[in-house]
Amino acid sequence: MMERVVYVGPYNSRKSDELFEKAVEYLKESKGDRFYYILPNGNLLVKYRMKFLEKVEHTFNINLFTFDNIVDRLLKGRHYIYIDDETKEGLLSKAVSNLRKQGLISYYEEISHKRGFIRAVSSIIGQIKRSLVSPEDYLRKCPEVLFYKEIGLIYEEYEKSLKKFGLLDREGSYIESLEILREDNNLFDGLDFVIIDYFSNFRPQEVELIKELAKANCSIYINMRSEER
Repeated sequence: MMERVVYVGPYNSRKSDELFEKAVEYLKESKGDRFYYILPNGNLLVKYRMKFLEKVEHTFNINLFTFDNIVDRLLKGRHYIYIDDETKEGLLSKAVSNLRKQGLISYYEEISHKRGFIRAVSSIIGQIKRSLVSPEDYLRKCPEVLFYKEIGLIYEEYEKSLKKFGLLDREGSYIESLEILREDNNLFDGLDFVIIDYFSNFRPQEVELIKELAKANCSIYINMRSEER
């Protein structure tokens, strides 16, 4: 029987231990390929891999992932070029320069040449994309104030560059992977369960991935960690 269970508890929640032991039992039965274990970051992946190996020697198919790893698996074989932060800032700098030449940057004109401004804009656009807001939606909904509108124009110009050269930033990879899941949700075929642990909250893009995951034919256990009061 498929289950959809969310636990909410303190950081020392016993549910983490219970979920870990559930995975250990599968590994002991050589069924490591029948579950996914999703954690927030790479450091925890290393820690948990060592914990599993201590419990079950010579085990294989330990499917430990971050959400970034899940996205990469979904996009495997697709013809995209990932860009790093430095390349992203270069594209943003070019976008700002193009808009400045068109007379579309006035509020930020004096600081638009500075690297610190480009880094700040990169962070802002990253936050917008993590919320799955397109340039069109942003420009349509933002106030008619240059403080906001010029950020939207830079975002729009940046996205045009990505599409022109077939590039993807990390936030864009989530958007593409969600489209793939919505068209053909078969990544999780053959799994008995998915464990999502050690998160205190989820980014909007992760929430949407979980929504798609919830449509899969397997059980899902989410352990949310809250601070003790």
